[in-house]
Amino acid sequence: MIDVEPLIGASFDRMFPVPAVAADWNDVLRRADAAHRRPQRRVRLALVLAALLVAAVAVSPLGAGIAHSLSDFSGWLQGSPGKPASPSAQRAFDRANGKSWAGFPRGTKLRELIKTSADGVNYTLFGVRSGESLCLHIVAEGAARGSTLSCSPLRELRARPQPALVLEVDYSIGKLVGKHAQVGPERLTLPRASVTFGIVADNVQAVHLRSDKGTRDALIASNSFLSVLPRPPVGDRVHTVSATLRDGSAVKIPFAEAPFDTNQGTASHGVLHGPANLDRVIKTGTVGWLTRREQRGAVLPKGPRSTMFFAHGGAHLVFGRLIQPDPGNRMRVGLSLWLLSKKPPHAPFMKKGLYLCTSLIAGSGGGGGCSAEAEMFARSPVNFGLSTFGGGNQYSILDGVASDDVARVAVYLGTGEVSTVPLRDNVFATQVSRAKFPIRVVGYDKDGHVIANQSMISENGPSGPAYVPAKHAKWKKLATVTNAAGGHGELWTVPSQAGGVCYRFGYPSGAGSSGCTPPKWKGGIRGVEIPTGGPDAVLIAQTLSTVTRVVVAYRSGATKTVAPRGGFVVYAVPKERVDALDRVTTITAYDSSGAKVGAIRAGK
Repeated sequence: MIDVEPLIGASFDRMFPVPAVAADWNDVLRRADAAHRRPQRRVRLALVLAALLVAAVAVSPLGAGIAHSLSDFSGWLQGSPGKPASPSAQRAFDRANGKSWAGFPRGTKLRELIKTSADGVNYTLFGVRSGESLCLHIVAEGAARGSTLSCSPLRELRARPQPALVLEVDYSIGKLVGKHAQVGPERLTLPRASVTFGIVADNVQAVHLRSDKGTRDALIASNSFLSVLPRPPVGDRVHTVSATLRDGSAVKIPFAEAPFDTNQGTASHGVLHGPANLDRVIKTGTVGWLTRREQRGAVLPKGPRSTMFFAHGGAHLVFGRLIQPDPGNRMRVGLSLWLLSKKPPHAPFMKKGLYLCTSLIAGSGGGGGCSAEAEMFARSPVNFGLSTFGGGNQYSILDGVASDDVARVAVYLGTGEVSTVPLRDNVFATQVSRAKFPIRVVGYDKDGHVIANQSMISENGPSGPAYVPAKHAKWKKLATVTNAAGGHGELWTVPSQAGGVCYRFGYPSGAGSSGCTPPKWKGGIRGVEIPTGGPDAVLIAQTLSTVTRVVVAYRSGATKTVAPRGGFVVYAVPKERVDALDRVTTITAYDSSGAKVGAIRAGK
C-alpha cells in the first residue's frame, strides 16, 4: 500500500481553488457563431484541471432497454464501488473543496478504486460521486508526480449501450529529464508515462487499448479501468478501446482521441439531428432581470482573480450575479454588466460603453467572453461557447446566455440523443460528449417555436484528411519573424493528407497557433492569422503561386509591401504601429503584372 495523502491534498488544492480562466475578450458573438466558427487548431490543448458536470439527457425507452441488456453500471448507479479513502485523504479533499468557487456539495465522499505501480511511479485512481455526476481522479507520486480529474453524467451511463465509458485518454504524467523530441518547430519534453482510465459495467472482463506502441490490457477493479504506459514514444496515442464481456463477446467503445501535432483528436461518430430551420427570426433581445438589477443567484466572487469577469482595464462593474443553472450540478455561470469608460490599450476592437459578460466556473478551469450589451443577441437569442479542458478529456462544456425570448434550450447529439439543457435565469451550462459530435443547439420560445439554431461539426473545427499532416512528411521552416515585443517566432509547414498545407507558428515559450488549409480555396489570398493589436501582433496569410507581392494597409494610411515565401506571407506589425494603436485594415495581393488578384478586409 502507498501513502498518497500528501499528494492528494496538493492536487486537490490545485484542482479546486478559484478558477484560472482563459477568456476570449473579443466579441463573444464571434465565439458563439458556430456556423462560421473556425477555431485555431492548436498544437497542444491546455491541460487545465477542471471538474465537469452533468447534462440531462432525454433517452428513448428503446435506448434504455439496449443499454440495460448489454451493460449494467449498477455498481455506480446503485452502489459505491471501491472502498472509502483514508481519513487523511478525505480531509485533504474536504479542505480543498471548501475553497472552490464551484465545489462539490459538503459531505461528498472520496473512494479508492485502483492502485498500481510502474517504472518507479505509484498510481491511485479515486472516484467521486456527487448528485448526477461521477468523477474519476488519478494521482501519481514517486519518480513522477501528477493528477487530473475527469467527470461524466450518471444519466449517460443509464442510457449507454456500450459496457464501458472512457473518461480520459493519454494524460501525461511527469517528464523524462533531459529527454526531448523535435516535432516541427517544437522541442518536446517526453513524459514519464501516460494514463488512460474510465468506467466499466459489472459484466466487463477485460478492456483492451491499441495505440501506436501496440495493444495492451488495462487493469480492472471497482467498476473502473486504468491503463498506465511508462515512457511512451513521442506522440503515442490510443486509437482503439474495446471491452470483452464475461460471455466472450467484444464491444468497441467510442471515444475521442487525444490531440498531437495538428491532429486535434476529434471524434465525429454521427450525423446532425434536430430541426434544420428557424420558425421565426429574432435579432434583438434582453436579460430583463439583469437590466432591472434583481438579486438572482449569488454575489460574484471577490479576490485577486475576480478580474476574470472582465479582463481589460478602464472598466468598472455595474452589476453582476453568479448563477447555478442546475441545483444538482456544481458548475456556475457569472453574468455581469461592465461600463468601459475608455478603450483598453492594444484592443482597438472594443468601444466605450456597456458590456455584457459571461464567465463559466468549473473547478479550476473556466472561460468566458464579453460583448456590447446592445449586440449580444444581434445574431441569435442563444449565445454560447464550448470549452474543452485537457486534450484527452472526453467531455466539453457548453455554456452561454439566452435572451428572455428563449424558454428552453436543447442539444441534439450526433447519436440521435437529445439533451435538455438546464436553463435558469437566462444562463446554461452542460456537458457534451466529444464522441457524440456533430451537435445542434436549438432554442425554443414559450410556444415551442424554434428561434435559435446553430450546429457544430466538432469541438475543434473541421476534421479529415485535409487537416492531418501527410504520413512521413517532414516539417519545413518557412520563415522567421520578430514581433514588436522582441519575441522570435517561426513558421513551419508540411503537406496535408489531402494535398493542402498544415502550418505551425510558434515562439520558444511554446505560445503560438497551428492549423491546416484545404487544397482548394477561392481568391488570391486567404487570412490565416489576422492581428487585432498588441505587441505580439503577427500577420500570417496564404497566397497563390501567382502572387508576387502583398500590400498591408493601416487605418492611418500607412502601407507595407511584403513578398510571399513558399505560398505564405509572415509579417510582424512593427513597434511604432503597435504603440500608435494603428490597426491593419486590408491586405491586398498582386501578381507580376501589377493586377490585383485578391484582398482581405482585416476589420473596421
